[in-house]
Order: sequence, then C-alpha cells, then structure tokens
Amino acid sequence: MLLNLKTIKKVIKNPFIVFKYFKKECTIYKDKIQILSNFFNKNEFRKFKKELYESGLIDELKSKEEWFYKNVEGKTVRGNLYGFGSMKYEEMEVIYALIRKRKPEILVETGVCNGVSSAIILYALYINEKGKLYSIDLPEFTEKKYDTNYFWEGKKGAAVPMGKESGWIIPEYLRLNWKLIIGRSQEKLPSLLKQLKSIDLFFHDSEHSFDCMWFEFNEVIKSLKKGGIIIADDINWNDAFVKFAEKYKKHAYNYKAKVGIMEI
Repeated sequence: MLLNLKTIKKVIKNPFIVFKYFKKECTIYKDKIQILSNFFNKNEFRKFKKELYESGLIDELKSKEEWFYKNVEGKTVRGNLYGFGSMKYEEMEVIYALIRKRKPEILVETGVCNGVSSAIILYALYINEKGKLYSIDLPEFTEKKYDTNYFWEGKKGAAVPMGKESGWIIPEYLRLNWKLIIGRSQEKLPSLLKQLKSIDLFFHDSEHSFDCMWFEFNEVIKSLKKGGIIIADDINWNDAFVKFAEKYKKHAYNYKAKVGIMEI
C-alpha cells in the first residue's frame, strides 16, 4: 500500500508516525521475527524445526529429488525445463511448525506435484496423531504431449516423472491420513469444501495466476473455522494475497519473501 503525499509530509516531520501508519493501514508484514512471535512461544519454533530435521524425512525427500534430476530430462510444451517443483525446505519449516502447534484436524491443499510439501504436512499430522489432508492436483507428466492451452500459460517446469503419480515421494506410512483428488482446483475445490463443511487450514500451491489464487482464497474463507489459517506459496507472483487480506481486513504475513500466512 502506497503512502499518499499528505502522509509522506507527516512522516518527514515525524518519522515515528510511519510505525502508527503501518500498524493501522497495512495488512502484510515481512518481518520473520514478528511472524514467529505472533504464532509461537519462545523457542517453540526452534524445537519444531529441530524435530523435523532430525526425523530423517528431509534427507529422504532430498534423495528422491536427486533421483529426479539424474533421471529426468526435457522440456514442457511451453519450453520450460522439467523441474522438481517444490518449495524450499526452509520455507516449509514454518508450515510444519504451524501444524504441529495448532494441531488442525481437516486440511486442504491445492498443488502436489512430486509431493514435498504434502509429505512434510503429513509428517506433522503423523506426529500430532490427528488430522487428515485433502490434496487437489492437476499434474503435468514428463514426456507426455499436452495441448498448449491445457495448463495455465504462466506455469513453469514443475512435472511428475512419467510412470509416477502426484505425491509419489510421500512415504507409505504417511498416506493413511491423505486423500488425493486429481483435477483443476477451480472444478474440484467447491465440491470438496461442501463435502467437508468446515476446515482448519488451507495451503495454496497450485496455479499461481491471480484468477486462480483469488478464486481459491474466496472459496476457502467460507469454510475456514474461526482461527483457521490460510497459507499460500509464491504470493510474490501477483497481488491476489495482498488484495484478499485487504478485502477482509486481515493481518497477513510474508515469510521468506514469498510464503503468505493469514489467520482468519
């Protein structure tokens, strides 16, 4: 949100006023410390992070990512090199910690691809001993021919190896609390939310177009319980997350410059 000329003049005369302005008007906070202090007690985040890395899961996922890049070559119909299509592990830390802290029962995710984020979410549920994840995915398979308009024009190279399925890297022991739905989120999400009635946490990591993100956020908020959380990857691709926060006058947080977090 931009400061108008009148406010800028006030800031020049009294720089401290900028703090009051942002506290009152802005909905996006970029400070990692503020994010952690708003959602976790002292040392809590550090404890959950340590727990995740000591589990061995990250090493297992990284080994499968290495396999991907050793065995997969080629480009999408859009001309992009095939890629593993996962969030960075340091970005997933806060999602894992939030799920461990809040212990949500019903979670919905859009976008799975090879399954890094899904695996980490499911591991948090496994440790919590409660919760179920419903994932919607429209996979792009390597070596398969697609019409140029089948996927969003802004989609990059994230792809699933031919012969595998969405989420193929998820360990078998984590799949008991997982349901995978294949299709476009614009088509599958409304009926899923109607079936579930209410959810505790939503994670967007599917098509990062403004239209898709705006659609998903506005669908999900109708089903989120009070205190529920929306998390979105790649919010820096467009301003859908910012506008959504402004529309509902919600404070939101930008973690690692690209992961949006909002409590309803």
